[in-house]
Amino acid sequence: MTSFEERRPLLEGSVRPFPEGKQFNPVSAFWNIVKAFAGAGSFALPAAVMHSGLWTGVVGFVLIAILSNYTMQILLSTLNKLSEMHPDKYSEKGMSYGDITRETLGRVGEIIVTVLTVTVTMSVCVAYLLLIGENMNSLVPSISYTAWIFMAVPFATLLTFLPDLKLLGFTSVLGALSLILAMGTVLYYGFAHHLIQPPSQYPAFELHTLPLWFGTAAFFFCNHILVVPISVASGDTHRFPHILNGSMVFITVVNVVFASLSYTFFGADTQANIIANLPNGLFVNIVRVCICVELLFSFPLVNASGFNVLESCSDVWFRYFSAFPESSEGRTFSRNFFFYLSRVVTNTLLALLASRITFFGLFVSLVGSLMLATAGFIFPPIFHIITFPSQSVLRKIFHVAIVIFGAFATSLGTYFS
Repeated sequence: MTSFEERRPLLEGSVRPFPEGKQFNPVSAFWNIVKAFAGAGSFALPAAVMHSGLWTGVVGFVLIAILSNYTMQILLSTLNKLSEMHPDKYSEKGMSYGDITRETLGRVGEIIVTVLTVTVTMSVCVAYLLLIGENMNSLVPSISYTAWIFMAVPFATLLTFLPDLKLLGFTSVLGALSLILAMGTVLYYGFAHHLIQPPSQYPAFELHTLPLWFGTAAFFFCNHILVVPISVASGDTHRFPHILNGSMVFITVVNVVFASLSYTFFGADTQANIIANLPNGLFVNIVRVCICVELLFSFPLVNASGFNVLESCSDVWFRYFSAFPESSEGRTFSRNFFFYLSRVVTNTLLALLASRITFFGLFVSLVGSLMLATAGFIFPPIFHIITFPSQSVLRKIFHVAIVIFGAFATSLGTYFS
């Protein structure tokens, strides 16, 4: 395992995970955050605006982004405090979201969050398969949506056999370019073939479908589970929150502009996956293929993050189903048959689930409401209250209010999804 060294802290006694020889790179940290947010969620945001109404959606996205950023900040504050309280325990590998849960809520809490995290990551994998199936079916309608999903799974599964996913590092550039290309194509087609109507022509508020908007917003903005490891990997968990602020501003502006413009182009015809609004054509088909390739390479990254959390929580799972239950020294590929079997079985089940889902938008809203909103709006304030018991009464009340809001919105979003 990579050794870590303690660097001079900003606060006396603070310890931060810092890989030996690695310097904090704010530019790299910025783009790692952006990459964590970019993906399937962006393509669902225009339909979310349709569900909420134009102005409600735009203002609501900004408010959710601010609240999500705040709860990420207090989550990172909790991480730094717990790292200082347990320097010997986490100085080598750094803390994870599950570690924060174990230190604040105990073993039962850790198990609950592990189940939540694994469910979230596997649900995102299902969302990737759904988008691959939809895009490829639009490209070749003679092959069914379900058939495309099952044709994609063997390739995705082979990629999950790679124990060292750094080999897929080059795909981050492909992913960024594919997303920019897709967004640019939607906006170009909208400006070229559609007219933006006066704002008064669009509903400003849609009460009966507003919970669906919340689920999609949470799916996109509540990336708390991923922000923790990105912070640790950055090399300086105390300077990282400042980069997070800038990243969230950039992410919010780009995606709110994209979502609102896309909705004003297509109005009531806005599809759950905005790429479905594009007509068939050579360039658009190239865009669809690029998106599918990017999703295919992103699949093993998300898949592995779920299995890693499971391995860290369960000694039994690590002993029998991890790639290297003993030592990885001198090995590139695993020799553990059950490691490969677990991936094949899991990904087959994910494909079966994806083949039974007919509404991408409702699925994204359900995952966002039930799981990501819980990890983003309910647990972080609780962690902070427990870790900082001497905080002001006013701040405790504010954090309790966030928990109540998260629980209420999660319940409504889950019910309507």
